Amino acid sequence: MLSRRDHKPFEQGDLVQCKEYTPDFPNASGVVLQRIHYAFKENTHPDEYSCMVKLLGSERIVMIRGKWLMLVSGVGDV
Repeated sequence: MLSRRDHKPFEQGDLVQCKEYTPDFPNASGVVLQRIHYAFKENTHPDEYSCMVKLLGSERIVMIRGKWLMLVSGVGDV
């Protein structure tokens, strides 16, 4: 497993799943629409951002912090 500092931030189009302990959306899957950083992108901790996620099977779009998401399939994997 990669350390938090070494993993690649989520990109627009990535298929993600919420971790099971995400309070409002446990194990929900969705597509990343946008990544929004809390600070400057350079030299920040890789989890200092949230993702706008379109939940699959729903019209709902939610903001979820990057550290609460797992990559299912990257946009470049297809």
